Parts: sequence; structure tokens; C-alpha cells
Amino acid sequence: MPEGYFDSQWNVLKALCERNRENRQKQTISHTCGAKSLPRRRHDLKIDTGNTYGRGPMWQITHKYMDGSYVNEEAQEKGDKIDEIMRENPEAFSEISAKDPVGVVLGKEHPGGRIPEDLTGVFANFTQQAPNGGSRAPSPNASGRSWDASNTHDDSMDH
Repeated sequence: MPEGYFDSQWNVLKALCERNRENRQKQTISHTCGAKSLPRRRHDLKIDTGNTYGRGPMWQITHKYMDGSYVNEEAQEKGDKIDEIMRENPEAFSEISAKDPVGVVLGKEHPGGRIPEDLTGVFANFTQQAPNGGSRAPSPNASGRSWDASNTHDDSMDH
């Protein structure tokens, strides 16, 4: 166990890693972005081409190799369906929703649900109470404080 972790935190972290490993094995369509996030990839494409890309085109771009072929047959099928929906309704990919081409073809992105109670204690350790009663993630600044005072709001000053 790494130094600075409590046994319970380490056990929760190991459980999270195991769950994530199992979930990765369930994913049948990989993407070609590597470690680069989709927003970074979208930003790079905008700089390179000057064009803005919606979810449909981004899904297609990030699931194809440089030669234009999809990563596997399932990605090809889904990409073709997305392309068909975008051809039928060119405006469909302008907004992000369950009704956009990616939402229609792939379904709901995140099933939702709540964070298991056994994890809330771990995550609570990464945030702390700000003076105005809000919660802030620690972000040390030059003065050494672990919260940014410029983001707080004192209601008593509004009168």
C-alpha cells in the first residue's frame, strides 16, 4: 500500500481499478485518440482545418484509422448509421442530445445513478469547505492557501 493511504482508501481504490478493468473489457469499439481527450482532439482539428466538428463527425473521425477504415466491423456499422442520419438531416448533428445521430445510434451515453456510499468518504478527502460554505477542490496558489479566495462570494457585501 502506498504511503499516505488508509487501508479503507486503498481497498476502495483497488475495487475501482478492478471495476474499470472489467468495464474496459466490455467495450467492443475502440477509438484512435490514444490518451488525447476528445475536446483536445476537436480543438486540434479546428486549428488544423479551420472547421468545427459536431458529435457525429467527431465520432467517425475518432473511430477510423488514418487510411479511412474503421477500427472494426461494429464501428463501421455504427459509423454508417451515423452517416446515414446526418445525410437525411444535416442539422441533426448541431446539438448534443439523445436525438442527435450519435445518441440515436449508440443510445444513452451515461446510465446515471448515484455514487456508492462507500466511495463518498474517499472523494470527500479531496475537497474541503470554503469560507462561504461551498466546497472546493484543493488548488494551492502562490499564497499557500488551498482554496482560491477570488471565487468566493460574501453575501454581506451586497447590501
